[in-house]
Amino acid sequence: MVVASDLYDRRGRLWKTYVPFWSYQPDAGGGDPEELPYLLAASCVDLLENRAFRWRLPGTRPLAKAVAFNTGLTEADFSPANLVALH
Repeated sequence: MVVASDLYDRRGRLWKTYVPFWSYQPDAGGGDPEELPYLLAASCVDLLENRAFRWRLPGTRPLAKAVAFNTGLTEADFSPANLVALH
C-alpha cells in the first residue's frame, strides 16, 4: 500500500507529493464479509505550480451506497469502446 509518493520532473526537481488516505471496509454490496482496503481520499501538493488539491470518496453518498467490491465487472467493461458507449 502506498502511503505517500513523491514525483520528480525531468530536471530532477521535486514536482508533486501525493498522500493517499486509505480505509478498510467490508464489501458494501454484501459480497465479501472481510474488510478490504479502498482509497478514501488523497491530497496533492504541486511544488512547482505552488498549489494543492484534494479529493475524497464517497462524496455525499452514504458509504454503503458508494463502495462495492467484486461487482462482476470484467476487463472488457473498461475497454475504450465500452467507455465511449457509456458517455
